[in-house]
Amino acid sequence: MSKDHQIEAVRAVFAKFQEGYLKRDQAMLDEIMDLFIHEDDLELIGTGGHKPGQDEWCLGLSMARGVVSSDWKGWGDVRYDVKEARIHVLGDAAWLAT
Repeated sequence: MSKDHQIEAVRAVFAKFQEGYLKRDQAMLDEIMDLFIHEDDLELIGTGGHKPGQDEWCLGLSMARGVVSSDWKGWGDVRYDVKEARIHVLGDAAWLAT
């Protein structure tokens, strides 16, 4: 798969993540969490992340799930810039900034 196709595949996953934030349906949480790797070294850093394993610097799927669920319950209208997100792919890893 070309790098452009890899980037668009990541963008499609990010768009699905955005859909979860728009719908805020707790019944969708399992489906959205399936977008993440199910490994202990998963890291998700939210706006309140300052130190690994505390607050919104999530280590592992369970902690990430808690932050996403909490966001859906208490945050305002969250809209990520999916179209303009800067996506990078190296081997079987990808990351983005938006």
